[in-house]
Amino acid sequence: MGRKAKLKKLRRELKTNPATEKQSPSTQFVEQLNKLGYQLKEIQRSPEVPKQNIEPQL
Repeated sequence: MGRKAKLKKLRRELKTNPATEKQSPSTQFVEQLNKLGYQLKEIQRSPEVPKQNIEPQL
């Protein structure tokens, strides 16, 4: 079976049997981070950079 025939067959199968909703890659990424112990809802951001130019002390 050729490549085009396989693609055509896959398209037909998808039309007859719509697949269940798949998770988006971003959702999978968040779940992987949660499994590693990172919680994205409780991110501690870095402090704001001061707007003044601070001269280094020698």
